[in-house]
Amino acid sequence: RELYENGIICHIKISNQLQKNDLFFDLKRNYKGLCKINGNHYFVIPTAILKIPETSVKYLTMIKSQSRNKINKAGKNGINCRIFALNDFLDDIYEIHKSKNFRQGKKMSAQYLEYPKPINENEIAETIHIGAFKNGKLIGYIEWSIWGNFAATNRLLGHGNFLNLGVMNALFFDSCKYDIENKIDYLAYY
Repeated sequence: RELYENGIICHIKISNQLQKNDLFFDLKRNYKGLCKINGNHYFVIPTAILKIPETSVKYLTMIKSQSRNKINKAGKNGINCRIFALNDFLDDIYEIHKSKNFRQGKKMSAQYLEYPKPINENEIAETIHIGAFKNGKLIGYIEWSIWGNFAATNRLLGHGNFLNLGVMNALFFDSCKYDIENKIDYLAYY
């Protein structure tokens, strides 16, 4: 269907009605975007939407040199990113959540202070987890859901002790590479 954000029209291709309903629910709950599904408009507060470029090289030309330097810094410090099974790293995720009391100027919510619950692998939308690893330990992760050619970020967190090594930039870059390889056209994030 169509999603409007700052004058940009994103044509979201979803044939499964359950996925359409799930996308609308997720947009309304998390991303507060303005969307049109089956001819009906739903108005909520907009979010940022990235049109995924054709190549990762093009993505690197779109971002500032400071971000490119942080991606390189992560690599030089032995940080690599890959898809991982969330349920296999619950201890590391809990440590990441508790590594900082405040993020983006806000106190961490209570849900992050509790030990994470295993996820249900039978979600309507496909959920992907990309992790940043140093010496085999998960030090950051990004979680997002995919509906057809559209993806939306659910979580993006890094361990407080490793943020200065470019973990977050490396995670976002690897997420964009995954999107390019899997023909995802748009990524919503906050």
